[in-house]
Amino acid sequence: MKKTMLSLLACAMFPVCAGAQAWDGSASSWTNGQGTEADPYVIEAPAHLAYLSEQVRAGEAYEGVYFRLAGDLDMGADAGQKFTPIGFFDEYSDPEDPGVMIDDSKYFLGVFDGGGNTIDNVHVYFVDNVNEVGGTGLFACISGGAEVRNLTIGAASTVEGTYGTGVVVGAMTGGTVYRCVNNAPVGISEGLGQGGIVGTMYGGRIAECANNGDVAGSTNVGGIAGFVDRGGVIEDCYNTGRIDFSGFYAGGIVGYLADGSLSDSYNRGRVSTDWSGGAVVGTTDNGVTISNCYYLAMADGATDWLGGITEKTDEDMKADGFLSGLDRGRGVWAADAQDLNEGFPVLAWQAGVGTGVTNAAATAEGCRVVADGRRIYVEGDGSCRLTVAGIDGSIVASGDGLTGVSVPTAGVYVATVSVGGTVSSVKIVVN
Repeated sequence: MKKTMLSLLACAMFPVCAGAQAWDGSASSWTNGQGTEADPYVIEAPAHLAYLSEQVRAGEAYEGVYFRLAGDLDMGADAGQKFTPIGFFDEYSDPEDPGVMIDDSKYFLGVFDGGGNTIDNVHVYFVDNVNEVGGTGLFACISGGAEVRNLTIGAASTVEGTYGTGVVVGAMTGGTVYRCVNNAPVGISEGLGQGGIVGTMYGGRIAECANNGDVAGSTNVGGIAGFVDRGGVIEDCYNTGRIDFSGFYAGGIVGYLADGSLSDSYNRGRVSTDWSGGAVVGTTDNGVTISNCYYLAMADGATDWLGGITEKTDEDMKADGFLSGLDRGRGVWAADAQDLNEGFPVLAWQAGVGTGVTNAAATAEGCRVVADGRRIYVEGDGSCRLTVAGIDGSIVASGDGLTGVSVPTAGVYVATVSVGGTVSSVKIVVN
């Protein structure tokens, strides 16, 4: 966990994370992993990410296939390299029957785990002035059971698009974006649907994400998502970036919430005080659900009169009572004890709250227990038995310690190592 926190801080302060080899524009296949949850394909170099982009755009969806980012990536934007989004969004109305949607998109349908690492110095480029559906982001589009998680985009990055532009995902018609952070600015002067995390959201879920980059867009502009429809769900997210727009409808979290829900989130970034700007949501349609959302009052920023949204002062939002009301006893939010967010609440995964460990490795009787993505294994010289249980005591996985086991979700676990007649247990966090 310590590695995750340091990665977020370092890449916010410095243009490119040190130690990462800059991309030269080439593409090559990964060489490690089997693509399973227990043994995902390992993205170890910028060329591997470029190869993933080529393959998905060619029609390989990688449905049910797992990927893990091994370390920070420098995508060479300062040397003129442009990265083509992973996938291609092409959903449109049938010209002969406008009530029927045709979807020729090239979706990424796998699981991409950033492992708490950062992709920085990336210039994502796709300008859609023909079909006007967009799909510009690190991932052009995801759907179904796809998941992008535990990933940070660094501040030295840029995204160049028009319609449906988000830094992490351009357009989603399903799938999940989980525990992702954007530190890159967005500056787009035309098109619809621009967001710090996702551009246009037609279903799916965004959870426990944060946007720190300033977002300047055209119409339907949001700190987390620009446009949300088809029952899209956003929960436990926050925005600190400034939101500006030249067209209509912008919000600190969502620009236009047409159909879906927003809950347990807050905005402390300034939103332009245009009539169609809202401190949390720019505008909504009937039937949406907004609950337990808040924004920081600013003399020169937009307000918000929608139900389920409450204005708070700086002092209010840094008080214990606010944190308690935002979290509602779920353990998702935490106090900013390490000054990661200027004293405002942070997500518990950012703060490492309740883990009992300060990094992703712990020691049990001389054996080093390591969490690598959702795989837990033991570093040692001999054979051992590894049993992993939830904090409630229920066993979730067991097997050979050197081979390792996989856990179903992120969280805090108790790893028990048995070597001969010796048994030792440690707490460990899995991102």
